[in-house]
Amino acid sequence: MRQDFEWARPDGCPDGLPLYRLMKGDCQRLAMQISCMQDIASHGCFSLGMIARFEPVLDDKGEWMYPRLFWETGVLGQVLYLEAHAVGISATGIGCYFDDASKMIQYFQKTIHEVLGLKDLEFQSLYHFTVGAPVVDRRIMSLPAYPGPGIDA
Repeated sequence: MRQDFEWARPDGCPDGLPLYRLMKGDCQRLAMQISCMQDIASHGCFSLGMIARFEPVLDDKGEWMYPRLFWETGVLGQVLYLEAHAVGISATGIGCYFDDASKMIQYFQKTIHEVLGLKDLEFQSLYHFTVGAPVVDRRIMSLPAYPGPGIDA
Protein backbone atom coordinates (compact mmCIF):
# COMPACT_ATOMS: atom_id res chain seq x y z
CA MET A 1 0.00 0.00 0.00
CA ARG A 2 1.02 3.60 -0.47
CA GLN A 3 3.28 5.01 2.20
CA ASP A 4 1.31 8.29 2.48
CA PHE A 5 -1.95 6.68 3.68
CA GLU A 6 -3.14 7.96 7.06
CA TRP A 7 -4.32 4.66 8.57
CA ALA A 8 -6.46 6.68 11.01
CA ARG A 9 -9.30 5.05 12.95
CA PRO A 10 -12.55 6.99 12.39
CA ASP A 11 -14.07 8.63 15.46
CA GLY A 12 -16.62 6.33 17.09
CA CYS A 13 -15.49 3.24 15.19
CA PRO A 14 -16.13 0.10 17.31
CA ASP A 15 -12.95 -1.50 18.67
CA GLY A 16 -13.57 -4.83 16.93
CA LEU A 17 -14.04 -3.27 13.49
CA PRO A 18 -10.74 -2.91 11.58
CA LEU A 19 -11.82 0.18 9.65
CA TYR A 20 -9.34 2.92 8.71
CA ARG A 21 -9.42 6.21 6.84
CA LEU A 22 -6.63 6.13 4.29
CA MET A 23 -7.03 9.66 2.97
CA LYS A 24 -9.31 12.64 3.35
CA GLY A 25 -10.83 14.70 0.57
CA ASP A 26 -13.40 14.79 -2.18
CA CYS A 27 -13.13 11.39 -3.85
CA GLN A 28 -16.22 11.57 -6.07
CA ARG A 29 -14.35 11.60 -9.37
CA LEU A 30 -11.91 8.95 -8.16
CA ALA A 31 -14.80 6.70 -7.07
CA MET A 32 -16.31 7.00 -10.54
CA GLN A 33 -12.99 6.35 -12.31
CA ILE A 34 -12.15 3.17 -10.41
CA SER A 35 -15.71 1.90 -10.86
CA CYS A 36 -15.57 1.83 -14.66
CA MET A 37 -16.66 5.45 -15.05
CA GLN A 38 -20.12 4.67 -13.62
CA ASP A 39 -21.73 7.82 -12.18
CA ILE A 40 -23.54 5.91 -9.45
CA ALA A 41 -20.23 5.32 -7.68
CA SER A 42 -19.74 9.04 -7.16
CA HIS A 43 -23.31 10.09 -6.33
CA GLY A 44 -24.16 8.01 -3.25
CA CYS A 45 -23.43 8.04 0.46
CA PHE A 46 -20.33 5.98 -0.13
CA SER A 47 -18.80 3.55 -2.56
CA LEU A 48 -16.21 0.88 -2.04
CA GLY A 49 -14.05 -1.58 -3.86
CA MET A 50 -13.61 -5.08 -2.47
CA ILE A 51 -9.98 -6.06 -2.63
CA ALA A 52 -8.96 -9.68 -2.10
CA ARG A 53 -5.68 -11.47 -1.59
CA PHE A 54 -5.48 -12.98 -5.07
CA GLU A 55 -2.41 -14.63 -6.60
CA PRO A 56 -1.12 -16.21 -3.36
CA VAL A 57 -4.56 -17.74 -2.73
CA LEU A 58 -4.80 -19.19 -6.24
CA ASP A 59 -1.23 -20.51 -6.01
CA ASP A 60 -1.94 -22.11 -2.64
CA LYS A 61 -5.50 -23.42 -3.12
CA GLY A 62 -5.75 -23.82 -6.88
CA GLU A 63 -7.97 -22.33 -9.55
CA TRP A 64 -11.16 -23.56 -7.86
CA MET A 65 -10.70 -20.61 -5.46
CA TYR A 66 -11.24 -18.09 -8.27
CA PRO A 67 -15.07 -18.26 -8.22
CA ARG A 68 -15.01 -18.60 -4.42
CA LEU A 69 -13.36 -15.17 -4.14
CA PHE A 70 -16.26 -13.69 -6.09
CA TRP A 71 -18.82 -15.60 -4.01
CA GLU A 72 -17.32 -14.09 -0.87
CA THR A 73 -17.51 -10.56 -2.25
CA GLY A 74 -21.10 -11.32 -3.29
CA VAL A 75 -21.98 -12.27 0.28
CA LEU A 76 -20.56 -8.97 1.51
CA GLY A 77 -22.58 -7.19 -1.18
CA GLN A 78 -25.75 -8.96 -0.06
CA VAL A 79 -25.19 -7.75 3.52
CA LEU A 80 -24.73 -4.22 2.22
CA TYR A 81 -27.99 -4.50 0.23
CA LEU A 82 -29.89 -5.68 3.29
CA GLU A 83 -28.40 -3.10 5.65
CA ALA A 84 -29.05 -0.24 3.20
CA HIS A 85 -32.66 -1.37 2.77
CA ALA A 86 -33.06 -1.65 6.56
CA VAL A 87 -32.21 2.07 6.97
CA GLY A 88 -34.39 3.16 4.05
CA ILE A 89 -31.84 3.72 1.32
CA SER A 90 -30.60 1.57 -1.53
CA ALA A 91 -27.44 -0.12 -2.79
CA THR A 92 -26.07 -1.73 -5.90
CA GLY A 93 -23.13 -3.74 -7.02
CA ILE A 94 -21.15 -2.20 -9.83
CA GLY A 95 -20.35 -4.55 -12.66
CA CYS A 96 -17.64 -3.80 -15.15
CA TYR A 97 -17.51 -6.26 -18.00
CA PHE A 98 -15.84 -6.00 -21.37
CA ASP A 99 -15.83 -8.47 -24.25
CA ASP A 100 -12.07 -8.69 -24.58
CA ALA A 101 -8.83 -7.73 -22.88
CA SER A 102 -9.03 -4.16 -24.12
CA LYS A 103 -7.09 -1.08 -23.12
CA MET A 104 -10.08 -0.14 -20.94
CA ILE A 105 -9.55 -3.13 -18.67
CA GLN A 106 -5.86 -2.37 -18.40
CA TYR A 107 -6.61 1.29 -17.66
CA PHE A 108 -9.12 0.61 -14.90
CA GLN A 109 -7.04 -2.10 -13.28
CA LYS A 110 -4.00 0.12 -13.38
CA THR A 111 -6.02 2.93 -11.79
CA ILE A 112 -7.15 0.95 -8.73
CA HIS A 113 -3.67 -0.43 -8.29
CA GLU A 114 -2.18 3.06 -8.53
CA VAL A 115 -4.68 4.51 -6.03
CA LEU A 116 -3.79 1.85 -3.47
CA GLY A 117 -0.12 1.59 -4.36
CA LEU A 118 -0.33 -2.08 -5.31
CA LYS A 119 2.57 -3.32 -7.42
CA ASP A 120 1.65 -6.91 -8.34
CA LEU A 121 -1.25 -9.38 -8.22
CA GLU A 122 -1.01 -10.21 -4.53
CA PHE A 123 -4.23 -8.21 -4.16
CA GLN A 124 -6.90 -7.77 -6.82
CA SER A 125 -10.00 -5.61 -7.09
CA LEU A 126 -12.96 -8.00 -7.49
CA TYR A 127 -16.19 -6.13 -6.86
CA HIS A 128 -17.30 -2.54 -6.41
CA PHE A 129 -20.39 -1.39 -4.59
CA THR A 130 -22.23 1.85 -3.82
CA VAL A 131 -24.84 2.81 -1.23
CA GLY A 132 -27.18 5.79 -1.42
CA ALA A 133 -30.58 7.04 -2.50
CA PRO A 134 -32.29 4.82 -5.07
CA VAL A 135 -32.16 5.84 -8.72
CA VAL A 136 -35.20 4.63 -10.61
CA ASP A 137 -34.48 3.41 -14.12
CA ARG A 138 -37.78 3.65 -16.00
CA ARG A 139 -36.42 1.29 -18.68
CA ILE A 140 -36.55 -1.57 -16.19
CA MET A 141 -39.73 -3.00 -14.69
CA SER A 142 -39.43 -3.24 -10.93
CA LEU A 143 -41.74 -5.29 -8.74
CA PRO A 144 -41.74 -5.91 -5.00
CA ALA A 145 -39.67 -8.93 -4.00
CA TYR A 146 -42.74 -10.57 -2.46
CA PRO A 147 -45.76 -8.94 -4.11
CA GLY A 148 -48.37 -11.15 -2.43
CA PRO A 149 -51.77 -12.21 -3.72
CA GLY A 150 -53.64 -9.98 -6.11
CA ILE A 151 -50.56 -8.51 -7.75
CA ASP A 152 -49.87 -9.89 -11.22
CA ALA A 153 -46.17 -10.09 -11.99
